[in-house]
Amino acid sequence: MTHSIIILFFAGVMLALWYAARWFLRLTPPLFTEGLAPIRSYRTLDNAWIVGCVVGITLLPALLSGEQEKEPTVPQLVSDPLIYAALIVAVIAFLLVRTHLGGIRFFGFRRAPIPRAVRLGFQYGLAAIPPVLFLSYCMTSLATRLGLEQPMQAIFGHLKDPAIPLWAKATLICSTVILAPVYEEMLFRGLLFPALLGNRPKGWSAALLCGTAFALVHMQATTFLPLLLFSILLCAGYLATGSLITPIVMHIIFNGMNLLIWLEFQTTGT
Repeated sequence: MTHSIIILFFAGVMLALWYAARWFLRLTPPLFTEGLAPIRSYRTLDNAWIVGCVVGITLLPALLSGEQEKEPTVPQLVSDPLIYAALIVAVIAFLLVRTHLGGIRFFGFRRAPIPRAVRLGFQYGLAAIPPVLFLSYCMTSLATRLGLEQPMQAIFGHLKDPAIPLWAKATLICSTVILAPVYEEMLFRGLLFPALLGNRPKGWSAALLCGTAFALVHMQATTFLPLLLFSILLCAGYLATGSLITPIVMHIIFNGMNLLIWLEFQTTGT
């Protein structure tokens, strides 16, 4: 597994340098500035509904977890992500009716051929890994020097728990690597980002606000800046193709790589 991680990370570094060089030499349109038409536009009232629904649905897990005094049972660990995903689908369906847009048009799935959107998502996802992990390492080192507590992510705690059966751990991995990227991208890039972008061709402020919301939802101080950067890159990937498939694939690649790195550390004991 070590060699696979090294190869993927090295590929990410090369891709990141390639895209950075093309951007610096102005061989590609500047990010969030010109040549990127708005994905879609809403009425002001629709924007308010979208922002309110996205903020409410993303804060719900944090509010519910604060009320829990006991550790979740195995059935809860398996069913909670599915229930949350179903709730998100219901919210999206409501907003589809509210904005009078069909699902395919709503998420821009027809703006780029699926193979191209997947290919670019894979490339952009690998390119996003080195800078985000480097920033994460810097924040973790700073927190260690300051003596700040760094709680382990819940998914890693559950995977380490010997009392949780293997099938439940496999379900948690699928939920983290596949299911969570899909519904998080539907919420943040599919709904919130276009609502914040509006009719403006310049999207830095929208990407920054969307990234701030995305980072705050994960409720960890040391991951705020890395997740903010990652969210901005996800917004750039969405604008590059106009298809939500691109940031979904980017997110899957990133979550999968993080899980591989954690599993490698558990295996080697470092």
